[in-house]
Amino acid sequence: MELDRSYFKYWMDGIIGTSELIASTDAFQRVWLGNDTGITSIRTFGELVEQLLGDLRLIENAAHFEPVLREMNAYDAVSAFACCLLSIERLATERAEMQDPERLLASPEWGTLRAAALRVISTPAATEFRTHRADIAILPGPECR
Repeated sequence: MELDRSYFKYWMDGIIGTSELIASTDAFQRVWLGNDTGITSIRTFGELVEQLLGDLRLIENAAHFEPVLREMNAYDAVSAFACCLLSIERLATERAEMQDPERLLASPEWGTLRAAALRVISTPAATEFRTHRADIAILPGPECR
């Protein structure tokens, strides 16, 4: 497979940057509950899903870039993150109360997604794509199962 390096960099920048927001202890609380407009333009969970699954094509591109991600020892983390995202998206679709951002962010499923995002940004491969933003707090959390 010939790697389109510029697209791969764009994709990884998007996945890592969004994972940092999810892994943050406060980013989406500040945006979705506190209406902080300075952190991200992702105003709803639906927009988060659209960015990851639609714009960045997380599932398709993870499969497309699998050889490269495996070489970087990042495939398992990205794959687990994708599975956690699909799981919480399904839950939010099936259970009306999960449309409430406060409930969603307090749910065990969000905790699992956060742990998966932490795993993604903790891979050595993520180092060159990390933003190291000073406006969000990223602290260690539980492992994604």
